Amino acid sequence: MTTAWRSFLILSTSLLSGAGALVPANAEMTYTPMLPQFGGTNSQALDILKFEKAGHDAEKAKIAAALAAAERAANATVTTNADRLVAAISNYLNVEIARRFSMEILDGTEPSGNFKVGDVTIGYTRSDGILSLVISDVNGSTTIELPVVN
Repeated sequence: MTTAWRSFLILSTSLLSGAGALVPANAEMTYTPMLPQFGGTNSQALDILKFEKAGHDAEKAKIAAALAAAERAANATVTTNADRLVAAISNYLNVEIARRFSMEILDGTEPSGNFKVGDVTIGYTRSDGILSLVISDVNGSTTIELPVVN
């Protein structure tokens, strides 16, 4: 054993024995729990736990919604060639109608107008460089404002 090592051991032993002399022999150590999981009342930790739980609940809700949407899509399968043809024509017509409506709204020939498709009414107004769309149905209405690009 080297001399430096022996000196270190002697010094550390004397410090430990001296430190022990400073602590009263009858001292009692108590612990107050801080985490709510162990009965504590730390509000910050409780807020963190609530935030984490809300995040987990939101994630579970997203997964449940995705599963429900996948189940609806799986149950709405087309079975025959005639059904596929009708679905394809319906999809094409919906796209074509939407394209014509959007061209009429965006080309700027009419400053305002309305479209009614089933229970949905689409109204548009162009003024001061802003195109305002109001889409209304039985559940209420939604307003969208877009800048007009010339």
